[in-house]
Amino acid sequence: MKNTIYTAMLIVFATVFILEDVSQAQSMPLLTDPVKIRELEQMSNDLELSLPQREAIIEVYDRYIEDFARTRNGEIKDFEDAIASGAETFGFMSFNIPERAMVEELVRKAQRAMKAIHRSDNQFFEEVSGMLSEKQRIVLGRVQIARELEAYQLFITELLGSMNRGARAQMRTLYNRLDLDSNAEIDTALDLYDQRYLNDVKEGFGAVVETVSLLLDQIDELGVRDMDQQAMMMRFMSDENAIEDLKRRGDILLKPLVDQAYEISQLNWKTWKKIDAMLDEVNARKLQQWYFSRSFYDATRGGKKIEGFLDKALGMKELDEGQRILLNELQQSFRTKWAKKTEDHADLLEKSRKVQTIAIMSGDVVTEFSAKLDVLSKARKEYIDATEARINGILGKELVAMLKGESSSMESGEVLAMTSSSGSVRIAVGQTGELAEGSFESSEEDIVQMEGGGEQLTTLSGGAEIPEPIAPSFPERASLIFGLDKGGEMIIESVYDDYRQNYLIARKEISLTSSELQEDQSLSLGARMRKTREANNKAAARVAMLDLAFFDDLAAITALERQDLNLKMLENHRARQRTSAPDNPFDWNGRVGDTIDLVGLYVMSDISDELHDGLSDASIMSIRKTMQGYHNKVSNQHDAFVQATYDMNHIQDAMWVMDESTNDPSAGQMMQNRWRDSFASVRDSKRALLLMNQIVMDELLQEVPESDFWKIRMEFVKKAYPDVFKKGSDLTTMLQAAKAINGLDPAQQSRLEELASTYRYDFWNLCESMIGNHQSNASAEGGKNIMSKEDIHRQLELEKLRFERRELNDRLHMQLRMILNEEQIKEVPGLRPSATGRNEGVDAVTGPTPYSR
Repeated sequence: MKNTIYTAMLIVFATVFILEDVSQAQSMPLLTDPVKIRELEQMSNDLELSLPQREAIIEVYDRYIEDFARTRNGEIKDFEDAIASGAETFGFMSFNIPERAMVEELVRKAQRAMKAIHRSDNQFFEEVSGMLSEKQRIVLGRVQIARELEAYQLFITELLGSMNRGARAQMRTLYNRLDLDSNAEIDTALDLYDQRYLNDVKEGFGAVVETVSLLLDQIDELGVRDMDQQAMMMRFMSDENAIEDLKRRGDILLKPLVDQAYEISQLNWKTWKKIDAMLDEVNARKLQQWYFSRSFYDATRGGKKIEGFLDKALGMKELDEGQRILLNELQQSFRTKWAKKTEDHADLLEKSRKVQTIAIMSGDVVTEFSAKLDVLSKARKEYIDATEARINGILGKELVAMLKGESSSMESGEVLAMTSSSGSVRIAVGQTGELAEGSFESSEEDIVQMEGGGEQLTTLSGGAEIPEPIAPSFPERASLIFGLDKGGEMIIESVYDDYRQNYLIARKEISLTSSELQEDQSLSLGARMRKTREANNKAAARVAMLDLAFFDDLAAITALERQDLNLKMLENHRARQRTSAPDNPFDWNGRVGDTIDLVGLYVMSDISDELHDGLSDASIMSIRKTMQGYHNKVSNQHDAFVQATYDMNHIQDAMWVMDESTNDPSAGQMMQNRWRDSFASVRDSKRALLLMNQIVMDELLQEVPESDFWKIRMEFVKKAYPDVFKKGSDLTTMLQAAKAINGLDPAQQSRLEELASTYRYDFWNLCESMIGNHQSNASAEGGKNIMSKEDIHRQLELEKLRFERRELNDRLHMQLRMILNEEQIKEVPGLRPSATGRNEGVDAVTGPTPYSR
């Protein structure tokens, strides 16, 4: 019964949740971007355009982008404004039903924006069409349909596809993956399919709009708009009549969506049957596998495993001729029988999806298909098991063991270690591949270095945590800062060695306590977590005392005043590191990647050495002076951020325990409220920390000579805003490689020079705008919601800038391919010979373009 309630409520209020998610999203999933450069270049390839035609179409495309910009600033912006305003009516982690007028306005503005985008697209395609032959217009028509379908992808693939998996497939796209030569009969069938599919998809969108209207009617009739989540659940859980009424209403909402999803699914099924009959055996099998795995997964389970097993077995050089013949016969037999079995199973699944109700979805009603599907599922599993047993019988125990040994990534007791998002350690040992939460007895120094990342794990056996020790590079770094010679460095190393030994002793003691807590079966989950947290606090306090003693000793052996500015700078930097357990030398929160420690960047890292090379003495002195006063400016913000993060983690632990131990809705709501408040505290304190870093940097940059300004600033922005400078985003080196090619003619050289000049200017304009977007986020006001109206607008602007920069880079790739010949392209690292990088029509990420025939 509980499943019935939840299923019914999910259907009745699905649209409310969708609208809330959209309003709080970090991008705009409902609306399509303009036609992209990659798509333009792929279209040019499919149309087999000459170079002059390509250049002419680029001019048309540039006018289209200008027109689309007007649409973006008009109808699209109106919709974004409505979404942003709607976000302020929702509370984060709370259930709110929006006002009817707001929902209706969102739907109207979304429809207007979609129509405006469609209008801009049509104008572009009409202008291109006038430049083409009749044969090329047929190809362009396929491109245009594929483009129009993008606008409905979310509704069809996610919403209708969730009700009927058969509606998730798109036969044109699946067929194009075969990458076959043009076939007139198949092309005709697919062109007809495209038109019908587009019509069905549009009707599907209409069904979604109709359902939204019906949903608003139902909400008004039920009178639940002002109810909170707890009151709503209590109302429907305590009244059987209310439950039945909710199921009836859910069925009304479901029907137009289910009917249209089945219509699309049927179109896919019938089109597959038609094309399947036109293909040869190999390609027919591939198409069936792709289609069924997407639309009828239950029918195909186990097949991929057997195919892979047979392929690996046939690839073994240890096979004798008799075994190879038997395996080949088995493979052929399996493929023939499997195609028939999966088709029969898929056929029944397809028929079973025609009618869907709340009772059917919740499992309260058994349909005429249920028993038949159970029989087919059982038969499928038995056939898979029998086939695997037959393979094993042909191979024999020795070859089976050899084959399965090669497939195991855990052979010979290999040990894998990884960190989860919470920071705990997961260890996998042996041939089973199973992962076990927890920790392990570590190496000689009790510190495990993760290969490649350079991070030090601090989770101990039993789950307790201890701050990392002062880094081994500290003596060398400190001696440079204090101006000591090699002898002075050796003295610091001797003190550091004592510190490290004391740290290891403390670590082992705390690890023992942690293990005892883990083994104490008398503790409840909550008690164990509480005691583990107490152990963590004791560990942090113990390491803090060791740090204090270390810096006391350091002052004594170097004859420095205890309040020496450089010594305090290092001690305060260590304190910030210890309390926040950074994931790298600069970062206070590795998942964010922008709250960096400026002393870590400009004084205590290898990067700081590289940075100082070439700087004037005045700049180096300004950096040192600023870093000496850094702690006084940032300590309050740092402490607030650390405390807010601790509080949120503590509340998350408490929520986890509560989920395991109580079903009290009021207690759950209280914890959600506390978590929401703690989330806001983390966000606001982090913003304050970001802002203070920006203020300190502004002050520093005002002090340094203009000749050093750019170098010093770049080190900060690259670490503070890593998404702006992620690897591969700047194609300047590609341009340099192109310009360095021997044998370029004067026209090529001229065009490359012009391209390099405009690219650098445009690229840095976009980068500076992205930096400015991030910086404005630091001074933004908080609130109870996860995102305010201004936050959403800022995020939308950032997404637009990212899109424009991707387009700038893709345009550069396209232009280089137009300027250089095939042999010259090979001399430019990273420049692919085509827009796809593979066969024409096959995108490196998403697969074939839907129109690449």
